[in-house]
Amino acid sequence: MPRRFIPFIPNEYYHIYNRGNNREQIFFEETNYLYFLRGLKSMSIL
Repeated sequence: MPRRFIPFIPNEYYHIYNRGNNREQIFFEETNYLYFLRGLKSMSIL
């Protein structure tokens, strides 16, 4: 099933998933998690 298009609207809240398919981990090392957080910060989300 294709994902539905959700437009990005500034100043709105969005759910960021923290699990992969079948509830698998998506961050295997702390450096992966920190890389993700730096990306969010660079987009001014945090």
